[in-house]
Amino acid sequence: MSILLVFDLGTTALKLVAFGEDGRPARQVEARHPTRSIPGGGQEQDPEGWWTAAVTACAALPAAMRDSVRAIALVGTMENLVPLDADGRPVRPALLYSDGRSGVAFPPVLDRLLAAGAPAVLGNAPGPLNMIAKFHWLQQAEPEAARRVATILPGAKDYLALRLTGRLATDPAAATTVGLMDIARRVWSAPLVEAVGLDPALLPPILPADAVIGTLRPTAALALGLPMDCPVVNGCGDAAASTFGAAADGQLHVYLGTSGWVARSRPLDPAALPRPFTTLAHPRAGWAIEIAPLLTAGDAVGWFGRIAGAELAVLDAEAEAADLVPPETLFLPYLKGERSPFVDLALRGALLDLDIAQGRGALHYAVLEGVALALRNNLDAMAALPGTIRLTGGGGASRIWPQLIADATGRVVECADLPTATTAMGGYRIAAAALGWPTPPEYWRSALIRRCCIPRQPPSLRHTPKLQQRSSSGLDELVLVPGEDALHEVAIAIGGLRCEGELGQAAPVRPGFEDRPLHSDRDSSAIEYALRGCRRTDQAIFLCCGHRSVSLTR
Repeated sequence: MSILLVFDLGTTALKLVAFGEDGRPARQVEARHPTRSIPGGGQEQDPEGWWTAAVTACAALPAAMRDSVRAIALVGTMENLVPLDADGRPVRPALLYSDGRSGVAFPPVLDRLLAAGAPAVLGNAPGPLNMIAKFHWLQQAEPEAARRVATILPGAKDYLALRLTGRLATDPAAATTVGLMDIARRVWSAPLVEAVGLDPALLPPILPADAVIGTLRPTAALALGLPMDCPVVNGCGDAAASTFGAAADGQLHVYLGTSGWVARSRPLDPAALPRPFTTLAHPRAGWAIEIAPLLTAGDAVGWFGRIAGAELAVLDAEAEAADLVPPETLFLPYLKGERSPFVDLALRGALLDLDIAQGRGALHYAVLEGVALALRNNLDAMAALPGTIRLTGGGGASRIWPQLIADATGRVVECADLPTATTAMGGYRIAAAALGWPTPPEYWRSALIRRCCIPRQPPSLRHTPKLQQRSSSGLDELVLVPGEDALHEVAIAIGGLRCEGELGQAAPVRPGFEDRPLHSDRDSSAIEYALRGCRRTDQAIFLCCGHRSVSLTR
């Protein structure tokens, strides 16, 4: 049997998925690699750790399967900064997509990009997590290291490609996250590169996702135990790969890994860009992936699991018991800030409405539900049409999380049979088309569904009002946006502002706020309190019930 081997370089582990010629996964192994968290929002990984994980994972494959590998495809995290010297060696650890230190270096970069008309070229508003912002941070914080940099790569898999083939390259999806690519032409924009003062020689070539970028070098083949001269297909960034691998065109796809996202594929319409969410270049030319990403999804669950000292399966069982009488506790999943449907890298999370009678099952439930509500917020921001959600990533293996997502979104959630292999499936589909291997028919995506979760009765009938919080710095408005069922009393105290009393009355207690009329809005899906303009306490809170809306303005 011939094997197409996909390297899926995620945030916490490198997964190897071996696909047979029929497109079915024959074996999956993984090797973990560490992340270093640094005060101030730093998130770093050693690129050599990625290579070590690749060697370890290959060693876990049966020798006969390694000998049967006929081609390799690559997928992995993007919007990183992987700084390399002239010999292709890392100058320092890579800054991950979630590294928020670039926020301090972003304002002057933003000014230059906006002056050059960047949004229309990029198809997106420039963002503080774009690779170009990270590189400007490096130039300011570590000028000596920055001077040694000869190449900057956005994709973790781009570094693997260099180690495998000796060639520098990236793909259009990963290049989108640099903040300098013309999304319609899929080339670096010379005016934008000039506007930010970047040497264009630092940027790698952008090659199509299905390009064969080279063959496996003898030294790499020896280290991995794979046949020499295997063709290596470029592949693409993880969000593009998972959407391409898991969902049909136009279908909503939710990924729950360390981070998370809501995404869908659509034909690219440059005239409609930018949108309120992110648009990535699709693996296919002429198409785009619309995506609303969360910085913290499975990472929040892992964080609580470490604190609780229990495995996910144990916590899930306890959360299922708590689901009989849903806890009122609300988790705000902003442990590393947030990027959609708003951007605030300084915002941090919280557990609200804790009760002394609650156990860890109730708190685990709150963490899962908080992420589910964040996904709902992003679905609303994308104005997603009714339809099912295809759920992939490690979170799809949870016993209760898919059901909470179905409840929060009001949509049927389809859980993949191999939730952690769907990103690699995108890599397989790209490489199979390039190499002339059989491409799995569309119906196979449905054949790989393990179970479906049907939304239960509206959360407002099962739960007491739930809150969800976000930040919107620099704006001076408190807004209450409605949900589906009447809310008769509101009593919230947070950040020095209180809104209380019968619906239709509001009592601001912070000096300088004044009441504005309530109005009815029966089409909204959540009540949103957006308290803006005060660092650390400028938050927005979502209540999943109510018809009315109130706005308080400073």
